[in-house]
Amino acid sequence: MRHTVVFCALALIVTAASAALRTGWPSLELFVVAAAVVLLGVPHGALDVIHAARTLRVRRLETWVMFTAAYVAIAAAVVGLWILAPTASLTVFLLISGFHFSGDLEAGTPTLLRGLHGASPIVLPALLHGEELAELFAMLVPAAGAEALARALAAGAPLFLGTLLGVLALAALGRLRGATAAPPHAVPTASLIEAAATALLATLAPPLTAFAIYFCVLHSARHVLRTGAVFDLAPAQLLRASALPTLATAAAIPVAFYALEGATLDARTLQIIFIGLAALTVPHMMLIEPLRLRGWRA
Repeated sequence: MRHTVVFCALALIVTAASAALRTGWPSLELFVVAAAVVLLGVPHGALDVIHAARTLRVRRLETWVMFTAAYVAIAAAVVGLWILAPTASLTVFLLISGFHFSGDLEAGTPTLLRGLHGASPIVLPALLHGEELAELFAMLVPAAGAEALARALAAGAPLFLGTLLGVLALAALGRLRGATAAPPHAVPTASLIEAAATALLATLAPPLTAFAIYFCVLHSARHVLRTGAVFDLAPAQLLRASALPTLATAAAIPVAFYALEGATLDARTLQIIFIGLAALTVPHMMLIEPLRLRGWRA
């Protein structure tokens, strides 16, 4: 519950400051978000080494070489596909991210609420920030595809928000129940609060800022906490395990930055963040989702 309080408090503070963030903040936002993703977001994926060791029994040097080669090959394939079909790749990335984020809420949360919550950071920014979203997408994919994707999200956002609010109201009144226990039990309070705070943040805060707060403070931190709990690891052990993969990812950033030298500074930074996340998300999900769907039972 402490993690819920921290995330929700920060989400409320950032949301309340959204109007003030319009002055001066946009020139800094992209670079602050990039730093936050690298320092606070990437380490949760770096813990894949623990999941590989404990779940896949990757222990010997030769199996580590094979695992690392496969992981890198999948990530490279995602980058290659993005180059060949950028709009389709961004669309798929947003879809799988929504599915992945749906696992952040507590056990016992109904599937409907999970799905709506997972999609909130992706759909709701289009409600009030559609033009800004289109500009961000245009740094990642061709302008026509960016505009079409932003328009599609904006068109669906009002109905999506109405559905989410209705589901949250039903859950709060006790009329929507989780189905993981017998008999079915009430939706966890933490799930209701986190879903509401995420929706508020995603709707009102600047899109990149909202994404960074959600991704780093809720999604990434929760993954770290769950990994520590599942495998009974102390914070120091988690830090040691994530250090080398995080450093390796950070070392690849200057190379990517140089490779994208034809783009503007903002475009290069955004491409490194989101194409890089897409490349890492696919192998990460292949490793983590089976464990998540088992209810985080090793």
